[in-house]
Amino acid sequence: MTRYALRRAIAEDERSIAHLHKSAIGDDNVPSLAVGAWWIAETDAGAFAGFCGIHPSVQSWRAGYLIRAAVHPDHRGNGLQKRMIRARLSYARRAGWTRAVTYTLADNAPSANSLIACGFRVFVPRYEWAGSSVIYWLRTL
Repeated sequence: MTRYALRRAIAEDERSIAHLHKSAIGDDNVPSLAVGAWWIAETDAGAFAGFCGIHPSVQSWRAGYLIRAAVHPDHRGNGLQKRMIRARLSYARRAGWTRAVTYTLADNAPSANSLIACGFRVFVPRYEWAGSSVIYWLRTL
């Protein structure tokens, strides 16, 4: 059985994140590791399995925005998404934020289910920062 470790990302991880971002998310708009906090998920053999990030929300006061997360297809179904959500929620609490917000594409049931399992609920923001064809999520910390 493969074991996974989560660690804070460093600048040298940007290339691995960019590669998984493009293959899993499908675009070249790779976020900078210089903003917020980022994590890398690796296997016990050192293989890159996923990444995630959080930064202060510009839409909601004292809130963290769960920005980008992806799990490599070979490692899906092992609970990594939930572990990455919990790591970011822990960071948000330590930062003194009182809420966490994010969104998913309407057809992304696995991510929606992970958010629900971690205590997120659907909400309607005052401003739909990601468009109208997504589902917005909120969690009070």
